[in-house]
Amino acid sequence: MSNKEEMILKSDYFNFLKEIKEKIVSARISAYRKLNSDMIRLY
Repeated sequence: MSNKEEMILKSDYFNFLKEIKEKIVSARISAYRKLNSDMIRLY
């Protein structure tokens, strides 16, 4: 594999990881909002 191909693969991999991390953060925020609204309704 050439250096250029390796760089493309690494770039794609890092972009993939970045997308996954963003989805995790978004899911956490949604879960916290749902939890907060449920807690407010409980009290």
